[in-house]
Amino acid sequence: MKSRSCIKTAFGVLLISVAVAILSPIAQGASSEKPNIIWIISEDMGPDLGCWGVDVHTPNIDRLAKEGVRFTRMFGTASVCMPNRTAMITGVTQSTLGSVTMRPPKQLMRPLPEDVKPLPAVMRQLGYFTGNIKDRKSTGTGGKDDWNFRFDGKAWDTHRLADLKANQPFYAQFNIYQAHRPYRQDTEHPIDPAKVDLPPYYPDHPVSRQSWADYLESIQHLDRYVGRILDWLEKEALDENTIVFFLSDHGEAFLRGKYFLYDCSLNQPLVVRWPKACNRPAEFVSGTADKRLLASIDLAAQTVSCGGGQVPDWMHGRAFLGSQAKARNEIFSAADWIGGNCRLKSRSIRTERYKYIRNFNTAQSVHNASTEYRKAMHPMYHLVELLDERGQLSPHHQKLLIDPLPEEELYDLQADPHELTNLANVSQQFELKHELNNRLKKWIKDSGDKGFEPLTPEHVQFFDEYRTKQKKSLENKRNALKEKVRNAVDNAGEQSPNVASQPNILFIFADDMGYGDLSCYGSKQIQTPHIDSLAHAGMKFSQAYVTGPACAPSRAGLLTGRHQCRFGAEHNLVSSHPHVRQEAIGIDLSLKTMGDYLKESGYATAIIGKWHAGSSPGHHPNKRGFDYYFSQDGHNYFPKEGKHKIYRNDKLIDKIETPYMTDLLTNEAIRFMTAEHQGKPWFVYLPYTTPHTPLQAKAEDIERFKHITNKSRRNYCAMQYCLDQNVGRMIEALKKSGQWTNTLIVFCNDNGGTLGSVNAPLRGQKATFLEGGIRVPLIMSWQDVIPANKTYGLPVSTLDLLPTFLAAANDESVPEKIDIMKRYPKSGFDGVNLFPYLLDKMGSQRTHETFYWRLTLRAAAIREGDWKLIRMPDRMPLLYYLPDDIAEQNNLVKKEPEKVNYLLKKLSDWEVNLEATPRWFSGNNWAKKNRILYDKEYQLTQPD
Repeated sequence: MKSRSCIKTAFGVLLISVAVAILSPIAQGASSEKPNIIWIISEDMGPDLGCWGVDVHTPNIDRLAKEGVRFTRMFGTASVCMPNRTAMITGVTQSTLGSVTMRPPKQLMRPLPEDVKPLPAVMRQLGYFTGNIKDRKSTGTGGKDDWNFRFDGKAWDTHRLADLKANQPFYAQFNIYQAHRPYRQDTEHPIDPAKVDLPPYYPDHPVSRQSWADYLESIQHLDRYVGRILDWLEKEALDENTIVFFLSDHGEAFLRGKYFLYDCSLNQPLVVRWPKACNRPAEFVSGTADKRLLASIDLAAQTVSCGGGQVPDWMHGRAFLGSQAKARNEIFSAADWIGGNCRLKSRSIRTERYKYIRNFNTAQSVHNASTEYRKAMHPMYHLVELLDERGQLSPHHQKLLIDPLPEEELYDLQADPHELTNLANVSQQFELKHELNNRLKKWIKDSGDKGFEPLTPEHVQFFDEYRTKQKKSLENKRNALKEKVRNAVDNAGEQSPNVASQPNILFIFADDMGYGDLSCYGSKQIQTPHIDSLAHAGMKFSQAYVTGPACAPSRAGLLTGRHQCRFGAEHNLVSSHPHVRQEAIGIDLSLKTMGDYLKESGYATAIIGKWHAGSSPGHHPNKRGFDYYFSQDGHNYFPKEGKHKIYRNDKLIDKIETPYMTDLLTNEAIRFMTAEHQGKPWFVYLPYTTPHTPLQAKAEDIERFKHITNKSRRNYCAMQYCLDQNVGRMIEALKKSGQWTNTLIVFCNDNGGTLGSVNAPLRGQKATFLEGGIRVPLIMSWQDVIPANKTYGLPVSTLDLLPTFLAAANDESVPEKIDIMKRYPKSGFDGVNLFPYLLDKMGSQRTHETFYWRLTLRAAAIREGDWKLIRMPDRMPLLYYLPDDIAEQNNLVKKEPEKVNYLLKKLSDWEVNLEATPRWFSGNNWAKKNRILYDKEYQLTQPD
């Protein structure tokens, strides 16, 4: 409902509107009944609020979000207070105005161009009374402007809260000091540092956690002041005709935040509450989150639009609600000389998915670009320095915080939202990098970027003198803080808290997935950002092999660390066989499994998904080393209660909590990973059934791929998309529960893809010894241990995974100190510990010189070095030199007879020395189908 005061002044507002319409083009289309507009501005704060899913007590801002709209992707054009506030209040990028430094004296500030006015002056032309409220006692607001320009006109009409109601419509700012340092503790709702979700770009140390908890408690104080402002609006009956903007002046003020061009520094929370009585746009839906790209310069443009004016041509900002709304597909930001040691010169472009940063001063680093104020107020500054001095800073954090800024940075924000993995030197991204660089260069030129102009001697003298004064005045605080942090580091001990002696292990195993069906392995049709993020955070393998081209043999070798042909598990399992007892079909009961080994190493163990290693009572997972078992009896992605059997351990479950099997398996995995295990680390083996046939996908996922005409491919892509989403859910759960840095994650697949899949650029499929049948995606990620964003290009085997898991689980030293020859002498494993290879301790030495495969006694294969031979019952052998022929198009059997004879003999020697013959057979039909598969035409390029 409109307030009486607003009604009384309607006639006056009308006269003002008419006058402005005549005198100023800004006012065209202005309404005679205008809403009040307020900005509530916090300081140095990212979107770390309850309504953003953070565990923090912010009921008042959460209420605003419930009644309004959250804009989740609003970014500053600058990453520090004064330059970004300049952009916000003018709607013009600060670098265009030359307003790039922090707090020079008034006489050194540039005047605004003649056609540019600060927002209060524009709103005054629209008939608005303007105020920047100074009322620390009541609303906690201090009247801060912090603009870097000279403006000779009148900025504000009042600083008094009491003047607003009588002078409607008004545009007013409420600038709240929180959550700026020094942080205020909250005794009413204290935050446990051990439970905060610390960003991964900071060392996981008690000092970091305490500092982050202090920051969140300061936000809780901020929320109380916001509550007072909202209460005042209600008390004065102004809430029904006042549009409220809640925002911050830039993102978080920690080491990698404020000053720099990462999202944590630029991302500003924005909530807009627009009452229905104020003629709000139809697209404004209360309680929703809007994911469009917005820039800080858009705030002024939208405010003008809310006030009934036309957005001026000189504004770079755009309205984002109402009839004047214009969408963005990119945001440009700048970081410049702040003062003291912070002499940045960086520019960035951010699109929906990617961020490109060009650093023109590569002598700077996140750590050394620090002002005297930061050294006196930021505990983490000293933490990083002390850990680095003592050699306790992880390589991961060394790269992010200590190493000089690279000239170019490129981040896939969908797969890597924390901007941990720089893709600028990844060859596959060169085309994208050059495109973004060209767009950035064009913007620098077109926007008239004055940030590249040298500072005047007067500016340099001022900043040098200011730094000297600040250094002296803050010396005692700096030294006291450093000593406090030093004591905390001493008490925490010498071991880096990011590397645990026994990590949790999450082993994700897909079923019949195509080699080329992950975007990090080249897929164009299926984007898999969450699985890709594991590759960016860790290592991707380009030549990983399974031990068999079908499900059961491959899993038998994987689970035992021994080649399955050595204990008779060569064939796929059969449901009946006239000469074999069913209890004998499965992994030999005399052998230990992955579950047995890790359970003996002190792990709580679980298998959630497809077992396929024997179905007799003696083969049940609970008797093969797994404490916990959850799976379905068969393949059906939409199980029905009472019809499809789903077991938890040895009990049938009564209720199905979600109708889709992939989601259900993920729910169980998250439940196990986040449960208490009496101080034990956990091992979760998660063999999904997807994307094995039948190709059954959720309707909403199929809809995403409706443009694909082939039904099998369409459903397969939808299943693969769902798999990636579920991997993302687990990553998020690990981060939220504080387990991300202490978890080794491995993603792999049991054999090549089949119906609906794409194995390109490989030829072949499941059940063949062509590369498309036995080469699989393999990704390993363990923060601070496995190097990030690397590709291991030499051949490895899934036989290597069990020894690698045991190396991580049993050795009390960090993994790179493990001596493989001492660790597993004559162990019986056919695989090796991969850590020395991943950590570049073995040079060019290969994990295995020779790989062997056999299936159905009629076909076998061998790879030695880079030569591969396939022996078939119905044709001459196939011989390929893989470095030159990854798609196996050129059979060299006639050109290399000596190589053929040598490999055939070596393969035969392996076979005659096997410890067992097959204990069951798949049958002749399987063999016939296998032969036909070698004559098929395969798609060797990725479909668009």
